[in-house]
Amino acid sequence: MLNKRGLSQIVTVVLVILIVIVAIVLVWTFAKPFFSESSEKSKVEAELIATGFDIKSESVLVDEEEKTVSFIVQRETGGGDVEGLRVVLEDENGNAQSFIVKGNINELESRNLKVDYSSSTLRNIVKIGVFPIGMTDSNIEVISSIGDSIVKNSDGSFSNGGRVTQSGGGGSSGGDTGSGEEENNIVCGNGLVESGEQCDLNNLNGKSCETQEFSSGTLVCSSECVFDISSCVGNPIEICGNGEEEGTEQCDDSNLVNGDGCSSTCTIEETEESEPVPDPEPPLENVNVVCEDSDSELGNAQAQSLEDGFVSLWYNECESFTDSGTGACDYLVSASDVCKNENILYEQTCGNDDLQTEEVVCANSCSAGKCL
Repeated sequence: MLNKRGLSQIVTVVLVILIVIVAIVLVWTFAKPFFSESSEKSKVEAELIATGFDIKSESVLVDEEEKTVSFIVQRETGGGDVEGLRVVLEDENGNAQSFIVKGNINELESRNLKVDYSSSTLRNIVKIGVFPIGMTDSNIEVISSIGDSIVKNSDGSFSNGGRVTQSGGGGSSGGDTGSGEEENNIVCGNGLVESGEQCDLNNLNGKSCETQEFSSGTLVCSSECVFDISSCVGNPIEICGNGEEEGTEQCDDSNLVNGDGCSSTCTIEETEESEPVPDPEPPLENVNVVCEDSDSELGNAQAQSLEDGFVSLWYNECESFTDSGTGACDYLVSASDVCKNENILYEQTCGNDDLQTEEVVCANSCSAGKCL
């Protein structure tokens, strides 16, 4: 038998083991939700990053008086579920402010957005960014750290600004408009091309007059960190495929594909116009066709051609006829045959051996454009 000391040691070991087990259970109980939440967020974030948006630069309308900006955004294919958008506006001074637009956006769906920034200090909007918003299975909101943008050009128009990143932060929600809180300020003049800037000091971000479609010259950066093209010379170079008819181009249909009327060198192609040939349809069984002709040599109506989607008929060895010269000949009539003037068929011919043209009628009647 165990002495008291040995028994006491066993009890102590058992108690320690139980305490450790209880501690592990308690730690896991409290830690599990955090691990699960973090995993869910990471998954949704990855899906949102893979979700692209096309901001239609030609649709941008900035009203500096009312302090509103309107534009159309279209979602591209791929990515995850989108529950809304975070719209970030940046002005000429590098100040940025975010706005939340709620509502699901499906693949290839377009949305007309209007953002009211009248309660902010923003002025002269030079960049617009959109960042998709998703939800985890636990209904936790996740805002993508990577989005798409457009930037303002020196002529006042907007063009694609590519993919951009931003730090976290919030914004107040609202239908298609709303006000938000300020993001981190962008500093123009520090030599770094940051979000919302085309350039900064001598840093032109690899651009030149040639990349701005001029033949030559010196591209400089303005004090507002946007390109100054006043020193660029020469007419803008012709770029075939950009959708704009320039210089000696005869056409420009936004692609470099031949055979669509505008060639890959932006010259007009002459194409032969041809009428589409309808596909022959399966025949209707047991439809009675009557060929009308005063000729006494009547014959059974036979198919001269089914290739054009309708029946051409002519006489050959008629079995019976009446005094009026009308013979009733059974034939399978194409389903594409249509009737006019009660029961006369369009596009049908009926003649004698010399293929004299006559009218072909439905033997019974015509209903909904078909022989009965």
